Amino acid sequence: MPSPPSSPEEMASPDEQGAAGPQAVGGLLPEVWAELFQRQEHLLDPVLPWLRQQLEAIYGSQWWLARSAESTILHALCIRGLDGDAMVQMMQDYLEEYTEELVHGVISIISPLYALSNIRHRMDGNVDHELVGQCRKILGHH
Repeated sequence: MPSPPSSPEEMASPDEQGAAGPQAVGGLLPEVWAELFQRQEHLLDPVLPWLRQQLEAIYGSQWWLARSAESTILHALCIRGLDGDAMVQMMQDYLEEYTEELVHGVISIISPLYALSNIRHRMDGNVDHELVGQCRKILGHH
């Protein structure tokens, strides 16, 4: 039986205690993110330079391992969306001690770029018609 938290910092917030599943990131649920990434590969472009730099630092001259890790991370994004816990669990054995840092870095780059508030702004400003159309389809707005 787990022991009770010994400090207030260890106690879960009411939001965490009531969490029954994946939480929205940037106003969208992970499965919506996953579907967006599957339909709109270019949405992952902004994270690629950072990700490649990190993987090069980890793998050095073993470029094939870096490419394999990149592919694994992109696959996880397309399957799990921006569900950090699910992504970490999915990739922990492969990326080992680098998993959490890479997952949280990827999420911190992508989520502000395509947060729901930004997508809504784009819907109002007619900036990215393709992205807007995909979001409307996924969210059920016609």
